Amino acid sequence: MIHELIGINNHRVKLTSGEEIVINPDQDEFFGKNMYKNYGEMAEELNRLVTEFKDKNKSQAKVESIEDMQRFMETYPEFKKYTGNVTKHVNIMSEISKKVDRKKLLLVSEIEQDIAIKSNKSEHVRNVTEILEDNDVDQFEKVRLVMIFALRYEGDSNVGKFKDMLRNNNVKQEHIDLIEIVLQYAGKKKRSPFMLGKGNDLISSALNIFKSNFKDVKNVFTQHKSCMHTMIEQMVKGKLAESEFPYSSQSPSDTKTTDIIIFIIGGATYQEAKEVAEFNDRADNFNVILGGTTIHNAQTFIAEATEIKEYRM
Repeated sequence: MIHELIGINNHRVKLTSGEEIVINPDQDEFFGKNMYKNYGEMAEELNRLVTEFKDKNKSQAKVESIEDMQRFMETYPEFKKYTGNVTKHVNIMSEISKKVDRKKLLLVSEIEQDIAIKSNKSEHVRNVTEILEDNDVDQFEKVRLVMIFALRYEGDSNVGKFKDMLRNNNVKQEHIDLIEIVLQYAGKKKRSPFMLGKGNDLISSALNIFKSNFKDVKNVFTQHKSCMHTMIEQMVKGKLAESEFPYSSQSPSDTKTTDIIIFIIGGATYQEAKEVAEFNDRADNFNVILGGTTIHNAQTFIAEATEIKEYRM
């Protein structure tokens, strides 16, 4: 979430105010405990800390939003001592909250998730059309939504209609062209069989809705499991298809695999890192190590796809 909306570079996060914040689970106890939590869960955790402090100090202060929390910390400087270095995470959440609201990301991301996990073209055409007609939605989010629709319904005539709508919204042609670039990069002929399966079988899973005590944080979130998650599960069960995952040098021995090393050429994501961490927490006999040539967010992935497309030309 931080990497997608703000960006992380060598454990450093630079806010729009110019403030640079270091987030490292080895040096930051709060971050170490909460680094894999989503937007709603983080709001609840921060609210819990404030409530705990208020009860201890018999405060009647009203805290119903991230902005209220920032004002609360200014009023009660001793809160910083009580919570350690949590202050910087409140500042990060404040910036994320503003971007989520400004770009209508809760609405857009819910539709993205729905397109990713199931096939329901008539509803998805209607949803995408409504987003493209909404002048308050960020242009990049509109392009990205059409990309996902194009991947789900490759060759559908509505993709052309959506491109026209983007042009009418003054989206640059070079950005509209990214839709075709992503199709060349990850269309039906290129992508893994683990991508965009029918129903919820391969890309998985369900919508989760979180309601926090923060009145202005709607916290409607969507959760999905990556293709990598499915691959790990199948490998543990010994069900990976050899045609897709051949052995490099020899047939497998009878020795049971206990260590799995995954290295993604082209880049991994923090979502995949989260899934690996969760798998390691619950697995008794397996340990997964994830590596990659970079850590992607949406914009860096699109840049990577563009470079590959140009290279192949």
